[in-house]
Amino acid sequence: MDRILISKLPLLCRLGVTDDEQASPQTVVLDLELSLDLSRAAASDAIADTVNYSSVCAVAEEVAHHRPYRLIESLSGEIAEALLARFPIEQVRILVRKPAALARQGAAFAAVELVRKRDAKTE
Repeated sequence: MDRILISKLPLLCRLGVTDDEQASPQTVVLDLELSLDLSRAAASDAIADTVNYSSVCAVAEEVAHHRPYRLIESLSGEIAEALLARFPIEQVRILVRKPAALARQGAAFAAVELVRKRDAKTE
């Protein structure tokens, strides 16, 4: 399966368990891997035969701004589901890093990685 990769996309969202974390938006960093057949796009050189990268980023941003999230897992899951619903992809791998999560402990970030596949029963 072919893949489209989007790396280190910064998104602002309200994310966290504590009131302090929810008080103001913070940055999370997203990596996406979209699996789909790209042979048609490779042959045609037409944007209509692939997934528009800017549109993918816009959907991720829309979901991040949709509501406050307590868990990175919830944000990651909703972005993955939205991408599967809106684009002709077979699978999405999403890695969401939260740089501020463990800053007091000296960690660079905490992260969640999810893989979601298109449900063949719903097509």
